[in-house]
Amino acid sequence: MEVGCVWNTYLLANVLNLLLHSCVCVDLSYHVEEESSPFTFVGDIAADTQMEETDSLVGNNFITYNQIQRQRTGNSHLFNVTQDGKLYTAQTLDAEKLCTYESECVRYIKVAVHRRKTFLKIIKIKVIIEDINDHSPEFPQTQLNITYDEDDGEGAERLIPDAFDRDVGMENSEVTYKLKKQFSDPFILSVRKTITGRAKIGIILGDKLDREIQDSYNLEVIANDGGQPSKEGILHVHIKIIDVNDNSPVFSQHIYNISIKNTHPNNNPILTLSAKDPDSGNNGKVSYFFSPKTPERIRRHFRLNQQTGELFVEKPLTSQTKNILKMYVEAKRWRESFFKFLCHCTGEYSQ
Repeated sequence: MEVGCVWNTYLLANVLNLLLHSCVCVDLSYHVEEESSPFTFVGDIAADTQMEETDSLVGNNFITYNQIQRQRTGNSHLFNVTQDGKLYTAQTLDAEKLCTYESECVRYIKVAVHRRKTFLKIIKIKVIIEDINDHSPEFPQTQLNITYDEDDGEGAERLIPDAFDRDVGMENSEVTYKLKKQFSDPFILSVRKTITGRAKIGIILGDKLDREIQDSYNLEVIANDGGQPSKEGILHVHIKIIDVNDNSPVFSQHIYNISIKNTHPNNNPILTLSAKDPDSGNNGKVSYFFSPKTPERIRRHFRLNQQTGELFVEKPLTSQTKNILKMYVEAKRWRESFFKFLCHCTGEYSQ
């Protein structure tokens, strides 16, 4: 209970002095939890006023209390005041709806006090609607996909949305963050407060990435409020690693020794070369070409499928053709419109 201001309006004071000798305007403060059911008892205005009042007339049974209706504020339908001075809720109170942008949810009520038909005073009552932790922090979405390039350096950051808690209480709406991940995952959570009070959240790369070892990660960003008990919201973050061309094609073997009859049909491959590149997409696409080290006089007898690695006899081998033929085939990968020679294989072909 709080004692407020003394009325000092000259005319009003003179009129009331005829009745009570002196009048003190008493402000009362009450607390009520949000979500309390209608007709919840808030306070006893008569009893609490009587504690501050010295005039014996206030204790008289002829004293009545009436709420001053103020439709503009919308307070009249939130609370009811009985004639004997009891204050009750008129409906279930929702602090988030009543006080969206306020740190403390407060409503004011004015109650007129009469003795019989004579006006005595107005009591201003402050009702604090106490927020309960009935909301969890919420992210704008429950799942988020982000990407990192394989060659991103340490400290590379990707921003993610923050969470919002609709509670209006300071502790209930205060949100903290933590990152749930595997111990070896190379990511760190960064949280910075902005001038608006919201959080700027980023996922920072803490170590080098190798897509060929692991090409994706699944993390959880957990938002906790300060209520007791605390509530949480979870953002599931899927991180995809974009490949860079950092690997070379490797043949399954480096030397092929085969024998060919000069009657071998042209439409059947004599050999299928195989090279693998662990990079993804175009970075891992392998094409096959005769190396310049293979003489033209030998190359014209064979045809190489650049996409499949199949090697065919293009021109029949004759007795004039040497018994031992050596060819070199390169596996190449395409990047930025040029070929880079990576590896060589040799083959000896005997007639």
